[in-house]
Amino acid sequence: MKILQNLFNKNDKNTNLKLIFAFVLGLFLLLTARSPKKKLDIKTDSNIQLNNSYEKDLEVRLENLLSQVSGVGNVKVMITLSHSKEIVIAQDTNSSLSTTKEIDKSGAVKETCDKKSESKKIIVDGKNPLVLKEIEPKIEGIIIIAQGAGNIYIKSDLIKSAQTILNVEAHKIQVMKMK
Repeated sequence: MKILQNLFNKNDKNTNLKLIFAFVLGLFLLLTARSPKKKLDIKTDSNIQLNNSYEKDLEVRLENLLSQVSGVGNVKVMITLSHSKEIVIAQDTNSSLSTTKEIDKSGAVKETCDKKSESKKIIVDGKNPLVLKEIEPKIEGIIIIAQGAGNIYIKSDLIKSAQTILNVEAHKIQVMKMK
């Protein structure tokens, strides 16, 4: 307690800065603190594994391809994705629309519309949903670290190759020289 009193002494001109620093530090600790989780959701776990598998497969394939180019040398690649794979499931949708018109004694017409919609997943084999399509995640960024990246022509070729293979804009690709 004495430390806090000395730290926030009223005669000190930097009290506001110290308060802001303490607040930011407390906020940082709060945001980075991890609460213990009892059980990981199976779907989330499998999505992470699928996503990592897709990501790693792309990285390995790109590394293997780029390392074959003359002057490139050893290559390491890291790819980041925007989200996990999206799976579109078939659904059986039933909808109904009923309209009722009523005319009261004064001749005014009152119209009522009642719309109902119900959807169910289509299940095959008794337990698995029918998958219509799987949408792979969009690539957000690529880092390529290569021995030959010190040469401007090699660096340019690496960027163009990654753009062509993965359909990514040049500003999302960073190429660096390996140490």
